[in-house]
Order: sequence, then C-alpha cells, then structure tokens
Amino acid sequence: MRKNIISLLTLVFSIAFVFGNELDASAATSLSKPVITVKATGTTKIKISYKKVKGATSYRIYRATSKSGKYKRIISTKSTSYTNSKLKSSFRYYYKVRALKKSGKKTYYSKYSTVKSTKTLIPYAKYAGSYKVGKDISAGEYMIFGKDVYYEISKQPSNFDAILTNDFVYNQAYVRLSVGQYFKLSDYGTGAYFIPSSKVKHTLATSVKKPGMYKIGADLKAGTHKISFGSYYEVINNSSILDMEALEYNGEINGTEYVKVKNGQFLKINPSY
Repeated sequence: MRKNIISLLTLVFSIAFVFGNELDASAATSLSKPVITVKATGTTKIKISYKKVKGATSYRIYRATSKSGKYKRIISTKSTSYTNSKLKSSFRYYYKVRALKKSGKKTYYSKYSTVKSTKTLIPYAKYAGSYKVGKDISAGEYMIFGKDVYYEISKQPSNFDAILTNDFVYNQAYVRLSVGQYFKLSDYGTGAYFIPSSKVKHTLATSVKKPGMYKIGADLKAGTHKISFGSYYEVINNSSILDMEALEYNGEINGTEYVKVKNGQFLKINPSY
C-alpha cells in the first residue's frame, strides 16, 4: 500500500513538473502584438514606429495599397522604427507589423498589429499652421483643400483686430496672398493643405456638383450653370477676397439657381446645413 502511494505521488509530481515546464515555456515564447504608428515624412517617405515588444528579437513589416489587399513583407529588422522610401507621392499605404522570437531552431510569432495607414505628402503642399508671406511662403494665388477647415489672413500674428479676412473652406477655395501678410490654416486634424494654384493639376468640369470655390476656365467651364444644392453663391472677378469690388454678384440658392460665369472669374458655393 505504501509502495502504491509513493508511486502515485511520484506520478503526480512528474505530471506537475511537465505541465509546469510547458507553461513556463509558453510564457517565455508568447509575444504581445506590436502597437504601431505611421507618419508621412516626405512626398515619397513614410515612417513606421512601434513600441518594443518584450522578448522579441526582430520585427517584420508588411505593406499593402488597400486595407484588405495583399500585404507584402518589406523588411525584417531589429529596430523599432523604419522609414519606407521610394513611394508614390500623395498615395495612401497600409502597414502592419508582427514581432518574432527565435529560440534554438524554433521561431515564435506574435499576432499582427492593428493595420494603420497614411498618405505620402503632396508635392509643393503646406499643411496646417501659421505662415508669414514673403518669408515662409511666397506671395501669390493659392488653393486650399479640405472640408470645413478654417483660414485667416491678417496684418499681424495673434491679433484679432489685425485680421483682414477669414472664412471656412468647403472642399476647395482660392486665396491671393501678399508680402507682409500672415496666413493661418486650421484643419482640426483633418489633414487639409494649401498649394500654389500654378502647381495644381486642374480638371475642367462641365458642371459643378458640390460646394467649393471654382476658377472658371480651369476648374469649371464658362457658361450658364444650374445649381441645385448649397445655400449661397458668389461670382468673384479675382481671387483676392480682400477686394470687395471684385464681387460681381451673389445670391441665395432656393432649390435651383442658374448662374452665368466667364473665364477668369471664380464661383463660390456654400453648403446647406
């Protein structure tokens, strides 16, 4: 009987030892999935960063051109950041990362990180911030791109009384800036930007289909246009919003409005709320 009890205890301790070792091995080889961030650092570059995963000996970074697309491994690295270069400008890329640990002849993998994406920067574009015309940016005509973003042009920085004009942008707008002025763009984290209008690839449309500001002969064909959206419109003779004499005519949009425009003018349409 005593012999049987000793044998049973030996078996129990053996099983516990084996399972204990398996648990220890599992704990030693399990890896947390990386937490990553991606940020465009240029027109052809995106930086992928992630916190160090405890126990990891290296990381694999994967990239795709759509969230559910085919992901290709672009590098294996021991570093916790990598700058992906030679990309297309103004193009969105998607990334995910997994951590690895090599132990003897075995390789252990973490789960993939959450997919993160961003666009490479746009050539010639400037983003949200404050700029002095003639120092930070050149004088001239610019296009602002963004949805419900705010801008202001002033004679002095941080002085409400010095503001010359301000407005909200609905998809796109034109502004003309002069040397000595201060230009501020606030995008509320939406990624709005502005760019010299001479650098924009304009597409001439035969009709206008959404709110915004359009240059006739560049963005919109001259002629009579039927507008059946928005709340208010203006026809302006130049992009200097400071020049009130440039306003040709304006009006409310009640259901449908016909507007006649000619080359060189600007048509601005505010949305309905």
